[in-house]
Amino acid sequence: MIEIIDTIEKRSGLVSLPGVLVIKYGAGWCRPCIACAPAFKQLASAERDDLITYAIEDIDLDLGNLPEFIRSIPVFHIYQDGVFRTSYSGSDITAMANKITTVIEES
Repeated sequence: MIEIIDTIEKRSGLVSLPGVLVIKYGAGWCRPCIACAPAFKQLASAERDDLITYAIEDIDLDLGNLPEFIRSIPVFHIYQDGVFRTSYSGSDITAMANKITTVIEES
């Protein structure tokens, strides 16, 4: 399941959860964001152990307080136990999944 971030409170609540959180920042007009959406959904649906939470935030909602280091979209931010660990810019879901694996293996 993919959580939809539609308030700052929802984002803050997800970031504070224990475990790994992956937030995909994108926009409805962004072709790479649209192109990688099915693969992101497939990756999220393959998660069976509830070790990883997946979420999407549309930057056009302008919830405010976006992480200041978003320079391009899609960008994926990976948190672990409430702490920002790394990010991946681009639409290659396999490369992003490798970043998740690295975060888990390093913990």
